[in-house]
Amino acid sequence: MLEALFGIADDVAAVSDKALEHIIRAYAAVNALLLDAGHSGPEEGSEHYFGYAVEAATGRSFVHGELIGLGTVLMSGLQENGQRRAAAFLDRCGVEWRPEQLGLDGAALAEVLSGLPRFVREAGLPHSIIDETTFDGTTITSLLAKIPPRET
Repeated sequence: MLEALFGIADDVAAVSDKALEHIIRAYAAVNALLLDAGHSGPEEGSEHYFGYAVEAATGRSFVHGELIGLGTVLMSGLQENGQRRAAAFLDRCGVEWRPEQLGLDGAALAEVLSGLPRFVREAGLPHSIIDETTFDGTTITSLLAKIPPRET
C-alpha cells in the first residue's frame, strides 16, 4: 500500500480523484489489518508518540498528517530507515511537515525529544525505538541536524 502511495505522490499533491480513491481504499485495507491484529501497532509507533508528546508539551493541536510527517522523518532518521525518502515523499505530496512550517523551533523540539522517553512511559505506550534511545544533547542535536533539506 505504501509503495503504491509513493507512486502517486504528485496526484496526492494535486488532490486528484485518483489519489483520493487510493487513500480511501488504503485506509479501509489498513483498518481491516488492524482489526485482524487486534491493535493499532502496525500504524501507530514512535512517530505518533512524538506527535502526542508535541501536542502535550505545546498545548496546541496540529494537522495530524503534518505533525506525524515530522515524526516520521525524525524517527526514520533515528532508526536509519529511509529518512530522505520519507522527507521527499512528504514534500512531493505537498505536506507541510517541516518544523518551521509547524511553528516549532529547535528549542521546542529539543525539549520534546529530551522528555520523550518519560512521556512514553507515563502514557503507557507500547515499546518502540524511543525506549531504546538515550535522548541526550548529542543525540538530539544529531537528530535535528539530519532533517533533510527540501529537494528542488
